[in-house]
Amino acid sequence: MELNTFLTYYSLYNKQLGWFLGAGASRSANMPSATDIIWDLKRRYYCQKENREITDNDLSNSHVKDTIQSYFTSLDAPEIWSKNEYSYYFDLVLGSDENLHQRYLEEILHKSKISLTSGSKILASLMYQGLARIVYTTNFDHVLENAYSYMTQENLHSFNLEGAYAVNDALNSEEFPIYAKMHGDFKYTKLKNLPEHLIENDKKIEESLVNTFTRFGMIVCGYSGRDENVMNAFNRILEQNNPFPNGIYWTKPIKGSLFEGVEEFIAKAQDKGVNANIVEIETFDSLMSRIWKIIPKKPKDQDSKIRISVSKKTKIEKFERGNKYPTIRTNLFPIVTLPNEVNLIDLKQDISLQNFSKLLRDSKSGALMTQLSGSSILAWGSKEDYYKIIPKSEINNISIVPFEKYSEKISTDTHIKSFFIRGMVYALLKDKPVVLKRRYRDYYAVVSKKHKNFKNIEPLLKNAINSYRNDDIVRRLSKGIYYMESVEIIFEEFDGKYWLGLRPEIWIEPKNKRRDYKKFIREKNKHRYNKIQNELLDAWKEILLGKESTASISAFHEEIEVNPKFTFSTRTAYSKRL
Repeated sequence: MELNTFLTYYSLYNKQLGWFLGAGASRSANMPSATDIIWDLKRRYYCQKENREITDNDLSNSHVKDTIQSYFTSLDAPEIWSKNEYSYYFDLVLGSDENLHQRYLEEILHKSKISLTSGSKILASLMYQGLARIVYTTNFDHVLENAYSYMTQENLHSFNLEGAYAVNDALNSEEFPIYAKMHGDFKYTKLKNLPEHLIENDKKIEESLVNTFTRFGMIVCGYSGRDENVMNAFNRILEQNNPFPNGIYWTKPIKGSLFEGVEEFIAKAQDKGVNANIVEIETFDSLMSRIWKIIPKKPKDQDSKIRISVSKKTKIEKFERGNKYPTIRTNLFPIVTLPNEVNLIDLKQDISLQNFSKLLRDSKSGALMTQLSGSSILAWGSKEDYYKIIPKSEINNISIVPFEKYSEKISTDTHIKSFFIRGMVYALLKDKPVVLKRRYRDYYAVVSKKHKNFKNIEPLLKNAINSYRNDDIVRRLSKGIYYMESVEIIFEEFDGKYWLGLRPEIWIEPKNKRRDYKKFIREKNKHRYNKIQNELLDAWKEILLGKESTASISAFHEEIEVNPKFTFSTRTAYSKRL
């Protein structure tokens, strides 16, 4: 179902629709999802057994994850994304001690970590207004309770395993809003993480779930269908006389995926005559913001609390062009032309985002790819490199299409934007004496002393930084730890134009030791003000873009048929005082 169609249904039937939330609905509030918790448990066990420093194993690093997963594969642990991963790792790491489970969850879900966002605030307000009268969740956290208290100055009572007997009474007497936790509240000892407990939901909570959704339709958000017991409960509802009378609307991120059981459940519901749909959304917060916009007569005090957290596009009035000093040089270079063509790969069958991401990680391919849908992929590079990621036998067709129709979505589609930036970075770094590094989601070009052309760039950078003292651009700081000059590569959109940003930076290798060398970095940066920053920017401009007034560079060598080519102006943007 299209999102706009769902919003129409919601506006007409909101009082007859109940909500079912998974961990994805709390993730933007800084709460971990089930997948996050699984990886945390894996890391704890791996580091303890292998005598590794836990702070050196950053889970944002795909190589760290691959190493940890390989370790568990050797132990015949459940396959990644399998349904029993969650209970397996709780049992493996924390054993059968329920108090230990409680203590762990208190730590990882502590209320001090909660950062309320628009989504939870909006849902809390809808509950208060009677527009979301009943909410079930698999979550242990207190995001919704905190949001409700913030929005209404009242408390939201949650029904959990210790108080399950009361939820049916509340439903029958229509004591809304009702908020029920299917896996129990972590403040209580009756938790549902051990394998033997996951077989069956608490009967009274499950009974209330069945009763609820034979009266209400259901909106599912932030839940992938991982838990077999929850899915069994949903299927049990379908066996009733009047299942989901106002439909099922199972939301999922545009590039996300659901467990197989979800599609089977939706198909089964449709066979029963239920208006069952999968609705693609961007995020839980974006969905709630869309809903908030169609709510009439919003409480003004609550609306003002939500407005401060709703993203707005800032409009800054432009000034007339200045003609007075001082002249300020920026670090932004105009991107004059974009690539003309791209390969569109049509697969014989759909592939999930998780499986596609795994193929990209596991392959040793130089191709650039991004997924448009389950069976459509955009790519730059050689076909031989494509086949290293996706076997030729699984590809239906590879065609060349104009990139223009996709470049228009750079501002709105994060996957296409990331694909475009990677193409630009590949082009900038091709054949340069630098190596590509990542920190968080940012790209850096770091000087490589081992590259055959290192001597070509060494004088440029040394002249820039040596205007105040003699220094090297690469230095060993201690055993296995190095400092190197680098530049952060930034992509910016402004005034309907695209810009390349270059920001000179100091790199510490390995990157997880950076915090240990804060004093060193501070000393290095202490004298890098206008003159030196200007010279460093000139040096990096010459290294990456050359000496001409424009630079036309491509990501691959000439023999590659579909090769993204970019043209940059090598004159930065300037500003003058009015």
